Amino acid sequence: MSNTTTEQQNNSNSRLILELDKITNEPLIEVSSKLVEQLKPHQCDGIRFLWNNVFESIDAIKNKKRQGNGCILAHCMGLGKTVQVISFIHTIFNYKEITNFKTCLVLCPINAGKENLFSLI
Repeated sequence: MSNTTTEQQNNSNSRLILELDKITNEPLIEVSSKLVEQLKPHQCDGIRFLWNNVFESIDAIKNKKRQGNGCILAHCMGLGKTVQVISFIHTIFNYKEITNFKTCLVLCPINAGKENLFSLI
């Protein structure tokens, strides 16, 4: 499925789908709707950027095509990088049977969670 179709579906349903089944078009990896409600469009783009650069696809995970890849999410202060990363980590943990992620170390400034972001999860 093309990115344009995925984006249209995401926008029409206020959903953030990172991976669709190629045959049924059913979501295989999707960010929690509670989190998506709090996200701005550029933050949704940031989460897609993280998915595309860290995992690329479920096929790439299964074939270990992109083992060890990562990315840097950088932007101006106050644009929601923390909530993007928390949403991304929450999503990959929700689908740990697919992503094979079981642990994650988060290092951030003490004031990064002051908006109670973790209560959304």
